[in-house]
Amino acid sequence: MNRWGPEAWFVKAFGGNVPGDKGSAFIPEGYSFEEMGPKGMKGKGIAEMKATQERLKSEWPLGCPVAFRG
Repeated sequence: MNRWGPEAWFVKAFGGNVPGDKGSAFIPEGYSFEEMGPKGMKGKGIAEMKATQERLKSEWPLGCPVAFRG
């Protein structure tokens, strides 16, 4: 549905590209948030990112980090 859903038909009708038009340039198979970034870095740094996530979860208070508490 992502490749040929209603929005894709609209984009294609006006000359745009949909996932798969230029091979793997638009990653038609999809990706996860951890895989975003330059191609050379794909799959690298995931362990460090997870460690940072866990550290931040334990250090930051619950709620909005910029909220004022009075």
